[in-house]
Amino acid sequence: MASKSGSKSGASASGSGGANLQDLLHGAQASGVLTQAALNSINVVDLGDAFDDMGVDIEAIDSNEVFLIVGCVDNSYSIQQHNNTNAVIKGYNGYLDSLDDSESTADFLIATFYVNRGLMQTYTPLKQAWRLNDVNYVPDGGTPLYDQAITLGAFAGAKYQEITATGASCRGVLFFLGDGKDEGSRAKAKQAADVLTPLQGQERFQVIAMGVQDKPIDKGGTDFYQVYGAMGVRRNLILPVSADPSSLRRAFGVMSRATKHASQGGSLSGGLGGFGTAGDPAAGTP
Repeated sequence: MASKSGSKSGASASGSGGANLQDLLHGAQASGVLTQAALNSINVVDLGDAFDDMGVDIEAIDSNEVFLIVGCVDNSYSIQQHNNTNAVIKGYNGYLDSLDDSESTADFLIATFYVNRGLMQTYTPLKQAWRLNDVNYVPDGGTPLYDQAITLGAFAGAKYQEITATGASCRGVLFFLGDGKDEGSRAKAKQAADVLTPLQGQERFQVIAMGVQDKPIDKGGTDFYQVYGAMGVRRNLILPVSADPSSLRRAFGVMSRATKHASQGGSLSGGLGGFGTAGDPAAGTP
């Protein structure tokens, strides 16, 4: 379901099945998927009511393997300003469609956040996941990237704990798609890194970041290696991409292959091979 406006504290929010969010997060800490520093950083942001409904109930999952995909899609005004709205819609929808062809034995659960409006859809089975369209995706607003990164990490860690507590295995991918640096977050980059870094340990989650550039770094373009790197994303999983539909489509294809590989038991620390960002003049690879 889509998010509602609100300002509930994460301390009182509940996940599916009535599990208390703080219990889930502390359980994730005990499991090593989060740390005390991560919990401290999570307390910095207002989680709103995103955690009131954490989606499909774990009792409804038949598989012993669950693969989570938690995405943060930039819906700031600059996406519209640079005429990238339709390219983002097609790329995101194509990414989800491509996962239907996966040979993975795991059940995919998808959750998507907007960078400045919070939860678009809570954890939902792949075949029922909403696609973006010109009604539910209207770029307008700022870019509180760090705050949303922390929220995504908490959302992933809590669901991971809820699933693994049943004895099922769980892995996942977090992905970010944006075209600029943070603007307006309460949290700092280091606090986002405190949350994302432990998620990437012990082959539990892969964090992929796509940065859409309309000009090279040396001509004033955003250095996404710096932006996402400061948030704890591994450099080999940061993907600068030209601001045009063809490049975005190819980049989502790279992310699709990486997701399928990970869902089939492949390494979560490997890089995004197959996309030549170094030769892409808009990528501005240092």
